[in-house]
Amino acid sequence: MVKRCCAVILLLSASLGLPLAAMEPGTDRPGSDYRDFDLDQADPAQCAMACEGDAQCAAWTYVQPGVQGDSARCWLKDQVPEPVASDCCVSGLADNGGWPLEAATDRPGSDYRDFDLGQANPRLCEAACRDEAQCVAYTFVRPGVQGDTARCWLKDQVPDPQPSDCCDSGVRPD
Repeated sequence: MVKRCCAVILLLSASLGLPLAAMEPGTDRPGSDYRDFDLDQADPAQCAMACEGDAQCAAWTYVQPGVQGDSARCWLKDQVPEPVASDCCVSGLADNGGWPLEAATDRPGSDYRDFDLGQANPRLCEAACRDEAQCVAYTFVRPGVQGDTARCWLKDQVPDPQPSDCCDSGVRPD
């Protein structure tokens, strides 16, 4: 069941032009919900597109039909909650026209500045990097990893990516 679900998600993602990293099959991101609604089709791409069309949305979770009612359900989030493994759901982080987001990726090293963030939203870290000419990459660290709040690390070089549940990263596009 999970393999079939993931294959369908990959096909939908590719056909709609969504980056594969934009969808996290088998993942729930509970909390930080500001809006939820039933979907007319069992299609996580509809939830992803609803999030990307809403400036307030930082993340989303699609829940399969039969879990929270007869229809598939979409939950939009104004912060980025911790990911939790769950066969019921597909989640993702908002793109909203930003740099490609490297979900669950750390880029350790080459830090020139770091600071706490007011919200658990990796796009805030991206915005800080975008505003500084010397910044070519960033790593967003989730709350509870390096303190109670989210933390942003700005980098003056592009370190190699490493898979990590602690972080999301991004690199300035060419």
